[in-house]
Amino acid sequence: MNIPRPSRRSVRQVPRAVIVLAVILSGAARAETRSAAPASTVFHACDGAKTNSSVSIHDDDGKQKWTIKLEGASCKIDFRMEGKARFNDDFTDLVSLPPDGSFRIDVTSDGERRELEITPQRNGLQRTWKVNGHEQPYDDAARTWLGSFLVELDRRTAVGVDQRLPNLLAKGGVTGVLAETAQMPSDYARNIYYSKLATATHLSSADVVRVFDQAASIGTSDYYGAELLKGLGVHAGDDAKIRAAMFRMIQSMTSDYYRAESVRQAIGSGKLGAREVDFLVSVLQDIDSDYYKDDVLKQVLAAGSSAVTEADLLAIVKAVAPTKSDYYRAEMLRHVVTHPAATDPVRRAALDATGGMSTYYREEVEKASARR
Repeated sequence: MNIPRPSRRSVRQVPRAVIVLAVILSGAARAETRSAAPASTVFHACDGAKTNSSVSIHDDDGKQKWTIKLEGASCKIDFRMEGKARFNDDFTDLVSLPPDGSFRIDVTSDGERRELEITPQRNGLQRTWKVNGHEQPYDDAARTWLGSFLVELDRRTAVGVDQRLPNLLAKGGVTGVLAETAQMPSDYARNIYYSKLATATHLSSADVVRVFDQAASIGTSDYYGAELLKGLGVHAGDDAKIRAAMFRMIQSMTSDYYRAESVRQAIGSGKLGAREVDFLVSVLQDIDSDYYKDDVLKQVLAAGSSAVTEADLLAIVKAVAPTKSDYYRAEMLRHVVTHPAATDPVRRAALDATGGMSTYYREEVEKASARR
């Protein structure tokens, strides 16, 4: 798969956006590889039950205004920044602020309070560092704490993606980026990284498979999983490995709506192979909604026409039989009995599955079976 590589400038371009996020600071992701950045407990102390949480990130042509407030049983975070700030490449330190800019962090975690205020001066940035209300020298420990805070902030909001992503790629390639996304507790931030990764460098088929498999294994929410399938799935074409990874991601979903939408995306305009049909029949069995079960069934039978077997149709009948709605049960059974692969055993099973249905809908299935 070939995705064109843009210039470095396009990677770092910051779009106009106002993002208000209230839930991206919570959750937990399985860390596959330890990051080079120092571990932080600042945000982790606020994970779980929170009494107050709000995030406003305003970025308009580089003019930034960030306000983050988070409060829990054992933590309180108040972070405010204004002005066109510039950070270092790995997003662990502030490099510059405009004359009218400001940067302030006030964090109380497990009974200990840390405050950092950075103000622009003629000769550079002035940093005032306090621990439990007492001013302290801004030393290596303070620098490490700030670096941890900024990296953890990015892992939840992706505010530093335009600095960190090129740096991660330069140091470790796609593997380095995926090692970092594995540590992100926010689906939102992780998907921003996935999306920008696809435009920042060439992704091989194996790379795309790794992205899908990581997202599925971490437990990405159905919404962001579907968004990822839309973003990267359009490049799958007939690549069997990418399509298999897309189906694995669909299998990890729990929402019938997103399953159906994602099946449509994964199938595209192509034809299904035998293994793909088998996989989607298993997905069909897990769908509770009659409407979406019917929708997925029609997609599978249409796209997998030549690959559908008698065993597949019998499995479909078994999945359809418990359907409570006579309308949808009859609709799906009619699709089965009129399929080119339908055999006498399939038709008998379909007719047996009409038990308990109203006379009208049972006869509809019988008519369809007889026509076949």
